[in-house]
Amino acid sequence: MNPNTPLPTPLRLRTLARLLLLAVLTMLTLSTVACTGPLDYTKDDENPAHAASAKPVKGTNAKRGREHFLAGNEHMKQKDYKAAVRAYSKTIKADPTLKDAWLNRGIAWMARHRFSKGIGDFAEALELDPKDPEIYFNLGNSYAQVAYYEQAIKSYQKAVELNPKHRGAMNNLANSYAALKQWDKAIDVLERYTQAFPDDATGWFNLGSAHEGSGDGQAAETLFKKCIQIDPSFSMSYYTLGEIYQNRDQACEAARYYRKFVELSKDEILIRKAESRANRSGC
Repeated sequence: MNPNTPLPTPLRLRTLARLLLLAVLTMLTLSTVACTGPLDYTKDDENPAHAASAKPVKGTNAKRGREHFLAGNEHMKQKDYKAAVRAYSKTIKADPTLKDAWLNRGIAWMARHRFSKGIGDFAEALELDPKDPEIYFNLGNSYAQVAYYEQAIKSYQKAVELNPKHRGAMNNLANSYAALKQWDKAIDVLERYTQAFPDDATGWFNLGSAHEGSGDGQAAETLFKKCIQIDPSFSMSYYTLGEIYQNRDQACEAARYYRKFVELSKDEILIRKAESRANRSGC
């Protein structure tokens, strides 16, 4: 099928929402997947990209700033983002040259859904270190959250340029292309992602969703099954395969995948939909 052939609107909307949901989840969890977690002076060896700026400098103000910085990190761990913003603000007042304070305050603003403030802080961090991919990555996340996808794409591209194997930036770059329905570009990025990280089931799922968005249901089916092969507990692949088979009027095959989704998922809304569809199949 021609990848430029438009899909029926409801399917295109479902596909886009699915990709964007994964992008948001990635943004919120990237100390492990895609987003920078709070930095800590005591862990420079674990954050080599931030080690130089995280070293305490001499002077009373710097010492006080370091104390506020560490307090901000503790607030971040407790998910008290309002208190984290206050602590990082005190750090910046004491030592405005500490890039990581601007970066972490930007992340805290994002957690409070104050994305314009996050963008401002990331811009300040870039003034201090224009070669840190994590700043561009988080800046891209802020733009994506307010649907400024073209700006998000530029930020993610810069993050990938500086770190060609940045999982989060590659994933969210593809999802930003998908948000603009630039499916060919999304597919190109995700193909590179799956080559770089072949054991990451999310990459195969997103690639399948991008092919589904482009109108290539056959490729999408193959890729969702590849996702399950890598991670049999990846519940959304079962749901999307159920949709594919339902749209092909293969009711019993659809019911089989819907029931497996119900077995694995914790999404109560989608569980009810999957159960209803499986029961209506008569299989």
